[in-house]
Amino acid sequence: MQRSVSHYQNDKIKVLAEVNHGHEFQKFITQQFKSRSFITLVYITFLALLVLMLFSILFYQFMEGDVLVDFFFQFGLGIFSGLLLVPLHELLHGIYLKILGCDSIRFEYDIVRLRFGCYTDKFVLTRKEYCSFLLAPFISITLLSLIFLGLFSHLLVCFLAVILMHSSVCAGDFALADFCFSLKQKRLFVYYDHSNKATSFLTY
Repeated sequence: MQRSVSHYQNDKIKVLAEVNHGHEFQKFITQQFKSRSFITLVYITFLALLVLMLFSILFYQFMEGDVLVDFFFQFGLGIFSGLLLVPLHELLHGIYLKILGCDSIRFEYDIVRLRFGCYTDKFVLTRKEYCSFLLAPFISITLLSLIFLGLFSHLLVCFLAVILMHSSVCAGDFALADFCFSLKQKRLFVYYDHSNKATSFLTY
C-alpha cells in the first residue's frame, strides 16, 4: 500500500477527524473513557482486576498475621520497574513501525513531565495497522511479565504491580484505539502530522 500522505491528498479522500496531541490530549483521553465503549471497558476492567488481586493478597497476608514489609517492598519495586519500562514501551512502538517499512522513526521525551513518545511523520497506516501499533507494547510487556511471573511466582506482587503501572501509562494508546474503532467507515487510513502535533483519520 502507499505510505506517503501525498498519495491520499485528492478530491476522493476526506478527513474524518483529527486528534490533537498537545495540551488537549488529556481531555481527549477523558472523553473517550467517558464513552464506556468496549475497548475502554475492557481496559478499565483489566486495571480493576489487578487492583482487586493486589488488595486481596494484602488482606490475606494481613489476616494471616504475615509481616507486610515484603508486600510493600515488592509493590514499590514493581511500580518503579513499571516506570522504567516506559522507554521500552516506546521502543516497541518503533520496532512495529520498522516492521511496517518505516525508515524515519523518532523518539521524544520530557523527563520533567514523564512524557515519552514515538512517532513517524506522515506515514500512512490502515486501521488494523494503527491499532496494532498502539497496542503492541501493552500486549508484549503484559505477556512478558506474565511469563516471568510464572517463572518467579514468589515475586507475584512485584509482577502484578509492574503490569498495573505499565498498563496505567497505556491509557492514551487505548483511547486512540477506541476512537479509531468508533469510526465506522470500512476504509480508514491514519497518519501523524508532527508539525501540527495531530493524528488525522482519512476515508474514501
